Order: sequence, then C-alpha cells, then structure tokens
Amino acid sequence: METPMKVIPRMMHRSIATRARWLGAAVVAAVFALHCGGGADAAPPQRQAAVPAGEGHTITVDVRELRNHDGAVLGLLFDSSTGFPGKPDRARARARTSDLANGKATLSFPDVPAGTYAIAVIHDENGNNELDTNFIGMPKEGVGASNEAQGSMGPPRWKDAKFEVGGPTDTAVLLQYL
Repeated sequence: METPMKVIPRMMHRSIATRARWLGAAVVAAVFALHCGGGADAAPPQRQAAVPAGEGHTITVDVRELRNHDGAVLGLLFDSSTGFPGKPDRARARARTSDLANGKATLSFPDVPAGTYAIAVIHDENGNNELDTNFIGMPKEGVGASNEAQGSMGPPRWKDAKFEVGGPTDTAVLLQYL
C-alpha cells in the first residue's frame, strides 16, 4: 500500500501534464483561428507551383462531432511539417463552410497535386473568425487534425496527421472540445 505522500505528487503531476497539454492545444488553436480571419475569400499563400484548375485532385474532408450547428468550420491544408498546425501563413490552402448539419460539415480543397498533406480544423461557433478561449487560454470551440492526430503536451505532430494524396481523397476530422 502506498503512503499518501507518494500518491499526491503523482496526482499533481498528472494534473499539471493535463493542463499543459490543454494549454498547448489552446495556443495552437488560437494562432490557427486568428490567422484564418480571411475566411474562404482569402487567397492561400502559394509555396509550391500552382496547379492549373481542373488538373489536381480534390481532398474532401468530413468534419464530425460538431456540438452544434452555429458558426463555421475552418480548415488549413499543409504540405509539410513546417508550420503545422499553428502557422496558417505556411498552409498551402484554406477552406471554410457554414453548412453545418447533423453534427457534421464538409470542407473541400480542389486542385491539389499528388503529395503528402495534413489538415488542421476549428469550429468557429460564433463566426467571429477567432478561436474563443476561457480565462486560462483553453479553447471554448472545437479543434481537430487529420488522422485523428492529437498532441501530447502540445499540438498534434505532422507525422501523426499526414496522409497521401494520389487521386481524389476523402478523409475525416473528429473535433474535440476541451
């Protein structure tokens, strides 16, 4: 049987680790949301040669586990680990939809060349193009990444979220509300 003095520090460590993981996710999501302010009309930065319209592949993302139908769902498509998921200026493309129904939404990234990608998504529930956070910086709105990637003590890692595109691609992102 463990003494109370050995159990308490272990419990405190878990609590601190959990708080740090939530805070790391909140910071990443806040940066993501703040830089998504341009919405669907904002031109995505072109880090690779552009693909002529109709010559690339379409990535369709089913966003699931929306807790309500308010606001919009915003997504970023990354073609490298650089900037994923918290630096929207490094994203290859952006997508946005306000068509939310039955706990789901669909994002589409057209004309994407074959390659390796990862997706970061937020549910901007109040449509203010910002990630709302509580008093300690944890997101009040949903966040998620491709392949159900989740960070441990921070944001999800590229290697956990990446997937291959070689033709039309369907994928899903499950949102989490912390």
